Amino acid sequence: MVKPGQINTLVIVEKTPFGAYLNAGNQQLIFARNAFLPEHSDVGDAVEVFIFQDNDGKLQVADPEQSVAVGKFARLTVVDVNKVGAFVDWGMSKDLLIPFAEQSHPLKEGQAPIIYVYRNKADQRVVGSTRLDRFLDKSEHSYKVGDAVTLMVLDKTDLGIKVIVDHLYSGLIHHDDCHQSLKYGDERDGFIKNIRADNKLDISLNKPGIQGRDDLADKILRLLDENDGLLRVSDKSSPELIKKLFNVSKKQYKMALGKLYKDNKIEIAKDFIKKR
Repeated sequence: MVKPGQINTLVIVEKTPFGAYLNAGNQQLIFARNAFLPEHSDVGDAVEVFIFQDNDGKLQVADPEQSVAVGKFARLTVVDVNKVGAFVDWGMSKDLLIPFAEQSHPLKEGQAPIIYVYRNKADQRVVGSTRLDRFLDKSEHSYKVGDAVTLMVLDKTDLGIKVIVDHLYSGLIHHDDCHQSLKYGDERDGFIKNIRADNKLDISLNKPGIQGRDDLADKILRLLDENDGLLRVSDKSSPELIKKLFNVSKKQYKMALGKLYKDNKIEIAKDFIKKR
C-alpha cells in the first residue's frame, strides 16, 4: 500500500518518452517524470519515489530532495495563515497544514520554525507540528560513544545548545564543545561524546578521543602541505585563532600537535609550526 508523505518503492509498468507509470496497488497507476526516475530504468524495475497527495487527494510523485518525509524534522517557511491553521511550504504543490492545536506558539506568515511532519491517527492526513518535544523518543537507545549522528540545532540554554539527534532523540552540545557558529535550524554531522546515567546524549561536533585527535593531525598535515610546510599557529596561539582555523578547542589542537611532534612530523616554535 502506498504511503503518502514518504519514499515508496514501486514497480514500473509502462514507459513513455517523458516518464513512467508506476503500480500503486488497487489497480492504480502513478505517473513519474524522468527527472524522478533512475537513469536507464525500465519496465519491471522497482524504483524509490517520494509520494504525496495533491489538493484533490490524487497521488503524485515529488522530488525527494525538495520534500520532507513523514517522521522527519525540518525548518519550513510559513506561507499562509487562515481559520484552519498555518500552512508551510514543504516542497509539494499542496502546502503542509500546521493546525492551531499543534502550534507551540501562534505562527505568522514569513516565519520559519522547525516542524515535525507526521500522520494524524484520526484521519491519516499528513500534518505538521511545532510541539517538538512530544515527538522526540524518550525510550532506550543503542548509541555508543563515538557513533556518528546527524544533528538539527534547536535552542541555546545555560548548559549548551540543544539538538535533535538523527530525527529521533534530544541531545546537548555543551558550550565547551561548541567551536562552530550554530544557528537555529542548522543541520550538522556530529558524534556521541557521552551517554549520561539518565541515558541522555552529550554531543560533539568532532570525533572524540584518539580518532578525533588523529583526524585533526591529518588535517594539520594537509594544511601544512598546502602552505609550503609552515603554519603561523602554534601551541601558544590564542584559542580564538585555533577555533577560527580548525573549529576545535585549544586543548584538542595541542593533543594533535603533540602526536605530530612525537611522530617527528613537525617542529613547534613560539608562533608557528613547521613540517619536517
